[in-house]
Formats: sequence, structure tokens, C-alpha cells
Amino acid sequence: MPCLDEAETLEGCIENAKRCISLHGLHAEIIVADNGSTDGSQQIAVRCGARVVPVSERSYGAALMGGLEAARGRYLVMGDADQSYDFGEAFGMIERLRGGADLVMGSRFIGRIEKGAMPWSHRWIGNPILSFVGRVLFRSKISDFHCGLRALTKQSYERLGLRTTGMEFASELVVKANASRLRIEEVPITLHPDGRSRPPHLRTSRDGWRHLRFMLTLSPRFTLFFPGLFLMITGGALLARLSQGPLEIGFATLDIHSMQLASLVVIVGYQAVTTAIAARIFAVSEEIGPAAPWMQSAFKIFTLERGLLLGLLFSLVGFAFIGSAALGWIQAGFGPLVPSVTMRPVSVGATFIALGVQTLLMSLSLQHAGNSPPWARATRVKALDRFLQRWRIRMTVPFVRRGDRLLDVGCYDRSLIDRVLPRIRSAVGIDTNVSPSSDGWVEILRGCFPDDRRFDDACFDCITMLAVLEHVDNPAVLTTECERILASGGCLVLTVPHPTVDIVLDALMFLGIADGMAAEEHHGFDVAGTRSLFETAKLSLYRERRFQLGLNRLYVFEKPRSATCSDGARG
Repeated sequence: MPCLDEAETLEGCIENAKRCISLHGLHAEIIVADNGSTDGSQQIAVRCGARVVPVSERSYGAALMGGLEAARGRYLVMGDADQSYDFGEAFGMIERLRGGADLVMGSRFIGRIEKGAMPWSHRWIGNPILSFVGRVLFRSKISDFHCGLRALTKQSYERLGLRTTGMEFASELVVKANASRLRIEEVPITLHPDGRSRPPHLRTSRDGWRHLRFMLTLSPRFTLFFPGLFLMITGGALLARLSQGPLEIGFATLDIHSMQLASLVVIVGYQAVTTAIAARIFAVSEEIGPAAPWMQSAFKIFTLERGLLLGLLFSLVGFAFIGSAALGWIQAGFGPLVPSVTMRPVSVGATFIALGVQTLLMSLSLQHAGNSPPWARATRVKALDRFLQRWRIRMTVPFVRRGDRLLDVGCYDRSLIDRVLPRIRSAVGIDTNVSPSSDGWVEILRGCFPDDRRFDDACFDCITMLAVLEHVDNPAVLTTECERILASGGCLVLTVPHPTVDIVLDALMFLGIADGMAAEEHHGFDVAGTRSLFETAKLSLYRERRFQLGLNRLYVFEKPRSATCSDGARG
């Protein structure tokens, strides 16, 4: 129970809760989250057997969070301490939680509101409108977003990470629970007139606006994004049409002055769209709203580099339009120009430059904001990286023989192993970024070879290392270990990059086309020393080939056969 000077009603609320606990045989505690009462509310709570949790920050949400954090129960029930709610009705909520619900909301609208319990403006305007807005913006079915009697599991509370400290706490609870796909249920409850002689802490206009502002911040698509998109499309269409010449609509003629307004509409619309995106990112970075799937996908596509390039492209297009007007001025000997002619490319060019500069600034600011959520920081393998990986695998597969015992160093997602699995005897994959597993034929190990795992002598017929050698700190140790564990007549297949690949990868990563897969670790790798490195380890070169436009090399080394070996030659 959040409490701030509730001496008149607190004892009745506590006794009401105690009767519910006793009647249903619950093992429970009653917590009074005190916000600094000066009327003796704390002493009343202690005398009635409740546990007082002092909360220094004076606000409704802060008091509730202070009490919920201190609660030791599996199920948490919260209700106001003004006797407007019957805590006996909370048992129906507990039953729903026992049945699998994560959050149970009381509903005064499907229940009953007694005469004098709610001001008419709250009953017919404020609460219905705010609840309707919440249902529309967040696709929720909750009929009463702001009922003061609610229950949820402790696990759900900890998962939601609630942050708001004011009256908007009620909205945040429902919005986050809905976005987190929690199971939300409603039960009808009765709202009674509160028992206080003083006015409530709720301030109609101020707290109503805080609720609305919070919901609009978390869902700006209806207030900013879609209206901005509409302005951009309509303004852009009009601007494009007027760039060709005047437009007559009935008795009205739209010309260069209308172009200025169309340009303004485009710029304002674009600003609204970017502001909507910024508002959502701010909400997520401050943990007052969950990250929508579209936002996670957008940050994988819209990188800082691509944003800068797009802004630069817009600006160049704009300068090209203005340059065409400037060229006409030069050809006219810098004399007077005809505004109806020259203002058309200038208006279009100025619009593109404004959008370009806005894109540059937006990219810098949004990328900075988007670096904080974990989903924006996670490294993803780009399509080009996957294509190059498959190319390396395709070059390697012909050298893996039927019945081989395979060791794949740097197995990553075990794509090579899965490709050759039907024809090999067994396989072991080792990588620093995999989850260990074993299914009888394939064993995946997490670690660095050869430091973290030693194998028996001559236990593998084929060793593959695709894009691995350039990341190794001590290649001589690795090659010696490979020779030891490779069976007589076995082969080692590896791919290594040419130094030129670093320049190409840097450019592709700047454009966001490739991830590079730790390319920074192999700057300065000397591909020319690969042959001598393995020949020193007594392995013979069998095949050398350039591929991927000469940016990578494939090497195949064999371990000489012993005199007693009768295996057939490698095909």
C-alpha cells in the first residue's frame, strides 16, 4: 500500500487485507510503502502488524516500486490506502495468478463504481479516453488501464524493469506487460468512495497529461511518424509536379510560391519522422519501453556509415540542382534571371540539401543513442560474410575424403561439418564462440586450438582451418601440433587472405555491407610465409590456388605416408 498521510483510512485497509489473508489461509505479509507521512501513519501501520518500508522519493510510482522491491512474496498485490478498494477482492486476482496469469488488473468499468466514488470527469472523460488510447496504441484488451488494485507475480515485476515514478506508473505497468507478451487478465472490482476528509493526491490535469505523454512517447507512430510520412509524400508529390511547371487546379494556379510551401511540408514531415524514431530510441535507452522488433531490424540495416552516405548523396543531389541554376546564371552573364524558371531547381535543390543535412545529423545522434541497447551492439554476420564463408567451404569440400576423421578448427556454425557429414566417419569442431555439444558423430568444443585442447597422436585424417591462421598469435606452435595429430597420408586444408583483403574489408565494413568477422586481428598477416611455415613442420604442399578474385588463397598440405601405410592416394 503506497502511503502519504493516510492516518484516517490506513488501519481500515490493513484490517481489510488481514481478513482476506485469514479467510483464505494465505501466507502473506502487508507492506506499507511510506512516502514520508507526518500524521502518524507509520505508527498505525506497525500497530496493525504491517511492515513499513520508507521511500524517500515522494511520488506514487516511487512508493509502489519501493514496496514491491521489498516484498518477499511470490505474488504481489498493490492497492491504494484510502479505502476506495476492497482488498478482499484481491483473492480473485491471486487465484488468476495461480492459474498462470502474469498480471491481473482490476476493472472498475466491468465491475461497479459506487455513487460519489469517482468524479464525473474521471469516469466519463479521463479514464475512458486514456484507456482507449492505450488499447489503440498498444493493441491491448485491458478496459481499465488505471485501476488502483492490481496483482502480478514477483518474477514478472522483476522482468519488466519499471522505471516511471509518477502516476504514469500504472500505464507503464500495462504497456510493458503487453509488449513483453505477458499473460494479462482482468477481474471486475468495485470502487468505493474513499474515506479521507482531505482531497486526493491525484491532480486531474497534471497526472492525466503525464499518462498521455508517457503513452505517446512510447508509441509516436500515430502522432509523429505517420503524419510526418503523409506530409513527406504529399509535399514531395506536389514539389515534383511543380518542378515541371505551373499547375492549374480549377481557377487557381500553383507556381513557385507553392513550391516553397511544398518544400517546407517535406522538410517538416521528415523532421516529424526522425523525431518519432528518436523518441522511441530515447524510451528504449532509458528503459521505459521495450525495443520493438522493427527497431532491432532497423539498427542492423541503418548504420552510421550508411546514414552518412545517404545524407551526403541527398546533399550532392541538391547541389546538382542548384548548380544547374547557377550554370544558367553564368551563361546569362550574371544578369537578371526569370524567377519562374530558376526558382524551380533551386527549390528542389534546397529541399534535398535540407534533407541531407538532417540525415547526417540524425545518423550521428541516433547511432549514438542506439549504441546503448544490447540489441544494437550485437554483431551480426552480414549476407556478404555468409557468401564468402560458403565460397571457402565449397573450395575445401573436395579434399575431405570418404571415411575421414575430421578436425575443423574455427568451426563457427559447423557449416563445413554439416556439408561433409554424410561421407565422413566422425568430426570434431573447435571454436571460441560456440556452445559445446556432442551427438555421437560430431563433437563441438569451445576453446582455442591448440591451447585449450590436446588430441591423441595421428587421430585425424583431415584438418581444416578456414580463415583461421591469420588470427593465430603463434603459428609455429599450431603447425607443429597439426603435424602431430594428423594421420599418415592425411591432409590439412586452410585458407588465408592476401594483404589486399584488409583494404577491401575496411571499405565494405565502412559501408555496412560486411562485418569482417574480426578482420582487425589479421592486419599485417604475411601470406607469403604460409608455405615455408608448414613445410618446416614436415608437411608437403599438395595444392595452392587463388580464389575470390585473388583476395584469398587455398593451401592443401599432406603428411607423408609411412612405409607401412597402404591407403590410396588422395584424389
